[in-house]
Amino acid sequence: MADADPMPPDENRGPEILAICGSLVGIALVTVVLRMFVRVKMIGHIGADDWAIVAAMTVMFVEMMIIIPQVHYGAGRHVQYIHPPSNVVTGLHLNFVTQPLCLIGLCLTKVSVGLFLLRLTPSQKFRYFVIGTIVFTVLSSTGNFLTVFFQCRPLALTWDSSVPGECIPPANLKFAAFFNSSVAVLTDVVFALLPIPILWNVQMNWRVKSAVAGILSLGVFAAVSAIVKITFLTNYGKHGDFLWDSADLTIWYVP
Repeated sequence: MADADPMPPDENRGPEILAICGSLVGIALVTVVLRMFVRVKMIGHIGADDWAIVAAMTVMFVEMMIIIPQVHYGAGRHVQYIHPPSNVVTGLHLNFVTQPLCLIGLCLTKVSVGLFLLRLTPSQKFRYFVIGTIVFTVLSSTGNFLTVFFQCRPLALTWDSSVPGECIPPANLKFAAFFNSSVAVLTDVVFALLPIPILWNVQMNWRVKSAVAGILSLGVFAAVSAIVKITFLTNYGKHGDFLWDSADLTIWYVP
């Protein structure tokens, strides 16, 4: 008789998830508050891009508030050590709730960057390109959103395997995840590099121009994050230990 599979070590990545996600959300919140302070008190004008980033920050903050109880119910731990077993279902349910929130938050962030670029460029050619990228981003995010909500029928089967029903084959879901992540990398790179040609002919002090281009080009980090997420997708669900497998995805999706 073959030996049973050995028990995995009793590791808990919950504190790591909370520390990293909480720190990043905190930094983002401070940044957005400072931005709005400058726009209201010093400039006296709030644009559509500002409202979009406030909406994105609100969504990401709500997501963080869901990640906290998600960790309490087992996120970052192997299923064998989560007690009682009902906590696994609750943890997976909370994990599911964070998925559409993350998609909405990331989409709104990119839309905010696009709207900001529209205010910078006088070139009609660049304006059309930015608008096209914004539309493409929204459509791509909508596709991701629909994939999340239609992966299982009934939807409850997504987090509770005892519910009768059927889901999209895992291979198809993984292909969709890889495709959607690749699209995210593309839009991140576009928004990261687009400020350089846009600002090239803008009339402003070269120091200010360099600073603005540098800040906007931090979007390269978002592209790198998206690439890292793709590498973690290969292991998600590999062992049926979803709350453990999703730890890295949770950490890298929040930024």
